[in-house]
Amino acid sequence: MTSRVITLTTDFGYHDPYVGVMKGVILKINPRAQIVDLTHGVKSHCILSGAYQVYSAYYFFPRGTIHLVVIDPGVGGGRRAIVVKTDNYCFIGPDNGVLTLVLDEERPRKIVEISNQTYSLPGISSTFHGRDIFSPAAAHLSLGIPVEDFGPPIPEIQELGDLFPQRRGQKIIGRVVHIDRFGNMITNVRERDVPQLYENEINLSIRGHKIRKILSSYEEGTEGVPFALWGSTGFLEISLKQNRASESLGMNIGDQFEVVFQTI
Repeated sequence: MTSRVITLTTDFGYHDPYVGVMKGVILKINPRAQIVDLTHGVKSHCILSGAYQVYSAYYFFPRGTIHLVVIDPGVGGGRRAIVVKTDNYCFIGPDNGVLTLVLDEERPRKIVEISNQTYSLPGISSTFHGRDIFSPAAAHLSLGIPVEDFGPPIPEIQELGDLFPQRRGQKIIGRVVHIDRFGNMITNVRERDVPQLYENEINLSIRGHKIRKILSSYEEGTEGVPFALWGSTGFLEISLKQNRASESLGMNIGDQFEVVFQTI
């Protein structure tokens, strides 16, 4: 499975040249690579949000696309650099849980640690593995280098439990995993986590507010009143009509809320 399409997801932003340097490394190795910026606006060091954003977009790309993900607060430490090959895609990034959601959907066929320095830049730094390890690996992979050539196989990789809600009897403990630029809070609760009986009615408690009904659009919301709806990726969102729900409720990525399934 080869591809010239490489997507980039990082928390680097555009203030510094880091993203441009990564692209330069890729193009120097494979000048014909097609590089797509998925996003470089992931909140700094926020693996939860990065995991969600990659999950929300990876399957819109052609089969064989290489998804390069660098949200890497542990760079230079003990975490591994990995390549994961599934039936449809390849993923490259740090072994820190950022691939948890995509690998909950995509079955891994091969997982290897990137340790063969033939496919890295010389003089690997301890602070910029996106340049020295991950980008070269993506470029060589796009040229058809087999996954197994990058290093030894790994039986399993790190997962982030916070990306999945906890079920406690009739209660779900959910968590905010991403806040978009409009202040909508995307949670880790999916439609499949909610019993069909309650697919439109819930008993959600968040920061002292109660949300009783799942709306079908942002337009249905009442100004000043938080509401819930199923977002475009199938996750429950908490929103505020024409306002920023996250700021109004004082919520941040990682914060929890409760959903209780009972007669309303």
